[in-house]
Amino acid sequence: MPDSKYYEKISNTEYIDLKIKMVSEGKDIINWNLKKETITYCEQDCKTLYYALKEFGKLIYIEFGVDISKTPTISSLAFRIFRVKILNKNNNISILQGSTR
Repeated sequence: MPDSKYYEKISNTEYIDLKIKMVSEGKDIINWNLKKETITYCEQDCKTLYYALKEFGKLIYIEFGVDISKTPTISSLAFRIFRVKILNKNNNISILQGSTR
């Protein structure tokens, strides 16, 4: 585990509590490895993002009948939903012409 000098804005008591918590969770505080901890963090972060996107995709499909995997951006998803649910049947989008002044 990194020395307390590497922690900003943490009291000595909080540092000791953190060490106790890590030991109680079965973590090896003697042979702490930043690379291993960073990889573990990134893996958990990716899994969390995957599950969040999966649930978001389900909600969008249930609500609007649109598959989010068919749109590369959130704005293109919003436009697809607009076309599917709001735009009239002939799918015409008005184009305004004239001066921009």
